[in-house]
Amino acid sequence: MSDVARLTLLAAIDDFLLKKGVDANGVYINTNQNDGVYYPKIKAFYDYLLEKRNLKDDSWKDLLMEFKPKDIEESMVFYIDESRKHFNPAFWVRKKGTLHNYVTVVTEFFKYLSSIDHKNQKLLYTFDLWEEDDEQFNKIIEKVCEGKDLIEKVETQEPILDEDFRLLCDVCDNDINRLALNEKRLLEDDKYYNKYVRALIIKLLLFTGARYSVLTNITIKDFNVQCNVLKINNYTVHLPNKLCSQLQKYYLVRKNINSDFDNLFVFRNGKLSNGSNQITSPAFVVKFLIRHIGRDDIKGISKYTIIKMIKSNINQEIIQEFTQYKETIYYQCLGYVFKENDFLTKSRYLDSKIRSLDIFDYL
Repeated sequence: MSDVARLTLLAAIDDFLLKKGVDANGVYINTNQNDGVYYPKIKAFYDYLLEKRNLKDDSWKDLLMEFKPKDIEESMVFYIDESRKHFNPAFWVRKKGTLHNYVTVVTEFFKYLSSIDHKNQKLLYTFDLWEEDDEQFNKIIEKVCEGKDLIEKVETQEPILDEDFRLLCDVCDNDINRLALNEKRLLEDDKYYNKYVRALIIKLLLFTGARYSVLTNITIKDFNVQCNVLKINNYTVHLPNKLCSQLQKYYLVRKNINSDFDNLFVFRNGKLSNGSNQITSPAFVVKFLIRHIGRDDIKGISKYTIIKMIKSNINQEIIQEFTQYKETIYYQCLGYVFKENDFLTKSRYLDSKIRSLDIFDYL
């Protein structure tokens, strides 16, 4: 019997978490901080299986291989109800967006099971449908939330959360790496290709915080494959290793597409539009965001990254020129930074800025 076949469900969950950088106690391995993304949600799913589905070690594979969409819905209701038994309201499920996160984590787990030869093809197909058809998925969310008094969604254009960032990165990485394995299909299948390009654009959004239009206007020449750098609004920046490798593979695909446009990102037909889809329109990525984090805006992603830039003391003018966002967005992000920080941190910030004044050395 193989090691895979001998796995208990708990062992499979531990291995899944480990691949996400989380130990069996729900702590990030690299930072030693509690994981608020995968551990609490996969634990809730496991508890659902124990309490509602009579989970047993010798039959868990059969149980999950026969899992249906209605079972996912039932586990979502369980997730909400169980969270509200906690004495601390901070742990309650209060937002519909949290359910989007929950389904994304469960989807990732079923994809993991597929990778170790426990594949529920019908359920994985349903997950794909939910990603493409946001109306159908939203109906399911509404059904699950009936009578639960959950907040509709976060305020428009609020920064995304850390868990949103992490989930988006992981889902995009999985899509990019899986789809890139079949270059022939990428050049023949619109749906397959669009999913690939969408994930790459979202990763660039997460990395740069730039306006969507800035990224879709990047040209082939702006990407220096040999030096692993990308030119954005005349600023040349090194790419993270993983993202660079992913773009390099896409670059090879892009070279095989005949196009009158020099944009790095085009549709498979070589154009910037394909039917109702326009690669230059934020609508191209919005359905993906709705499905996974319950958000229908891009500025929330940009604000998240701009806040990180401000915390790293990157100059305001450089941030605005690089991202192409004006003062309004910058100062909104600055407000979030100060809201999060204590007075000592504000003092350090002020001190560093005063010491950078050109009059400082004279005095």
